[in-house]
Amino acid sequence: MFKQINEARKMAGLIEEKMKASSLEISCGCIKIIGNVKTIEKVELAEGYLDIKHEKLQDDLKKAMNEYMKKSDSGKQKITADAMGGMSGMMDMIKNLK
Repeated sequence: MFKQINEARKMAGLIEEKMKASSLEISCGCIKIIGNVKTIEKVELAEGYLDIKHEKLQDDLKKAMNEYMKKSDSGKQKITADAMGGMSGMMDMIKNLK
């Protein structure tokens, strides 16, 4: 019994490490999303993004997010709330660009 529990713990640890390690970088127009299969670590804007209409930025962000969702372990993993909060903050920032 204890041996099985330890094996399961070891396996869970390996899976977690693999998730942390398999990073994604998705670029879509002027947006780049960097992260792994579970969380988004960074969202970057291309240089000169202030010259781009913010509707275009929002479209690119939506496209990049969809790509990220597709590639994040084929959608099996849930993107964390923190990552989604970061995305909505990004959307607000884009909306407020002058």
